Amino acid sequence: MNPPRLWQAFGFTGAIVAVAIFLCAAAGSARGDDDNSSGSADWPLIGEKAERALEKNPKDEQAWSDLVQARIELRDYDRAEKALANWRAKVPHPSPDADRKEADLAQALNDDARTIRALKRYLAEDPKHPRS
Repeated sequence: MNPPRLWQAFGFTGAIVAVAIFLCAAAGSARGDDDNSSGSADWPLIGEKAERALEKNPKDEQAWSDLVQARIELRDYDRAEKALANWRAKVPHPSPDADRKEADLAQALNDDARTIRALKRYLAEDPKHPRS
């Protein structure tokens, strides 16, 4: 007898949530910001550098990504939401990384439905080669 497939064991939505959590954890580990090392990054400094970069170039997507991530890591979720909204307002067609950061923020807020929606948009860009 074969073991049940993921979606059979947990239902389709449960499988999506499991995949979303796996992707978030894998991307965090690839960036070196998993639970064991996130405290070593100087997130206030990273956020300040990102803000200065955005003053010079408001379309700098790496700076937007760093700013949102810094605010998530500092648990400043209101300002992370504002930064994400500003990113989308200032950059007419933001990279899929904006959806990825929205998924990270939604996961930090324990909003599974929003996490799934953001990850679906992120993966729709190129499902065979997701960016981390």
